[in-house]
Amino acid sequence: MSTQQKTVQGTITFSKAGTYTIYAEVEDSLRNVTQTQPGSVSVTQPTTTPGSLTRVARVVGADWNGARDVAFSPDGKYLAVASYGANAVEIMRVTTTVTQPTTPTPTTPLSATLSVDRTSITVGQSVTFTIIASGGVPNYLASLINADTGAPLKVITQSFSYSTSVSLSFSTAGTYRIYAVVKDTKDGRVNTNTVTITVTQPTTPTPTAPLSATLSASKTSVRAGESFNLSIRISGGTAPYTVKIFRSDSKISNANIFTYGPTSSTSIGYTYILVLKDTYRFYATVTDGKGTTVTTNTVTVYAE
Repeated sequence: MSTQQKTVQGTITFSKAGTYTIYAEVEDSLRNVTQTQPGSVSVTQPTTTPGSLTRVARVVGADWNGARDVAFSPDGKYLAVASYGANAVEIMRVTTTVTQPTTPTPTTPLSATLSVDRTSITVGQSVTFTIIASGGVPNYLASLINADTGAPLKVITQSFSYSTSVSLSFSTAGTYRIYAVVKDTKDGRVNTNTVTITVTQPTTPTPTAPLSATLSASKTSVRAGESFNLSIRISGGTAPYTVKIFRSDSKISNANIFTYGPTSSTSIGYTYILVLKDTYRFYATVTDGKGTTVTTNTVTVYAE
């Protein structure tokens, strides 16, 4: 079903100066009455500048038994004043200035809008609300209202002439519908549009297990020139990883024989050949993506 709109105009004449707050009541066929937003009209008194008299002619010897011609120029109002003692008539031009009353300019109806910088946040974060008002009689005051409960969330006590912004944080997760009530100097009021804010609990990050690594050898006793495998197993920490293997024997200590990475692999193998008879000790270090470094156990391999 469509809704028809109709505009009705009328004229009101004010007989006294003053400021008038005016609203209209509209009654439909079902006798439902709707009240419009009030408007304000200022009415002032017209101002009049006192008139002045300018003598344009003096007729001497005039009496009621005779007459003399007098030219009246320019057009306008003239006053003839008889001076019996002097036997003369004074012709005076009357000049009067009247200022027409100004037609009062009707006040634009009060209106306001509400906007936000974001509509989705987590608990503890804040949203910036911006209110823009126009019409009515500035300046303005405003309050943010919870549309579901009617409770005020924030009262803006600093008046503003056009726009104002205020931040509001939320301590409980949920969906909030919020609008603003704006009031002008003449106590005119209007509600803004409603905005919806979704507040969620912040995500708790999963704790990372501590970085650890172990080293093992496929053989613990080999013949000189025989190969074997060294294996590193990594757990925890944060990828990527960098692995280094060190060797010590009767002649050198902690020699870096192998470097690998960064890699996201947690299982790394390395094939090695011992060419001289000796007792060899191996260990590895692992450094993860956050810079944490751990040292593995030591593995001993005998070459005969």
